Amino acid sequence: MKQHLVVPILLWGLLLMGLYGGISVSWDTFTEAAPCPEVTGVHVCYVILACYGLMILAQVMRASTLQNIVFYSAWAIVFGVALFASVLEMSNGHTCPKSSGGLAMCYVSLLLSGLIGLLFWY
Repeated sequence: MKQHLVVPILLWGLLLMGLYGGISVSWDTFTEAAPCPEVTGVHVCYVILACYGLMILAQVMRASTLQNIVFYSAWAIVFGVALFASVLEMSNGHTCPKSSGGLAMCYVSLLLSGLIGLLFWY
């Protein structure tokens, strides 16, 4: 019984971490403290925040095909952006903001979104 609770609890924890990160970066962009990059005039952090919201919405939906479509569509965007940013960071450097320890945050985002996808699939 306890093993059946571990995966959902981990998934919820990671989703909430991602949502918190999306809110933090979006707030910094909104207040112009540290704007995130724009693509076609839309700040990427707003898109990521919306996607984390959709993934959380999918978690509260009844298990169905729609749940999978909503979750994986939102997850693909988050994972794709994190992967693209990580590749740019490796090739160009200075693409992603750094943590206080100097780690590029796009790597953290890539790891977080990868784990979320695996846990949802599991």
